[in-house]
Amino acid sequence: MKEFGRVREQEDWRHRAACLNEEPELFFPTGNTGPARMQTEEAKHICRGCDVREQCLMWALETGQEHGIWG
Repeated sequence: MKEFGRVREQEDWRHRAACLNEEPELFFPTGNTGPARMQTEEAKHICRGCDVREQCLMWALETGQEHGIWG
């Protein structure tokens, strides 16, 4: 039963993320200069204020996400 609760908790963090209502493209900038740099800073600003930042980052690391702004 505990494992079910843990799995459920892991899924639920996404529903509490600060980025939930943001455009997903914001977190996947193309390049690292000019507009992409500003986009990256905006995404990081949203992440800094997120209550589930740690869960997001752990998920990205555990699932091998190679692109995007996570946690």
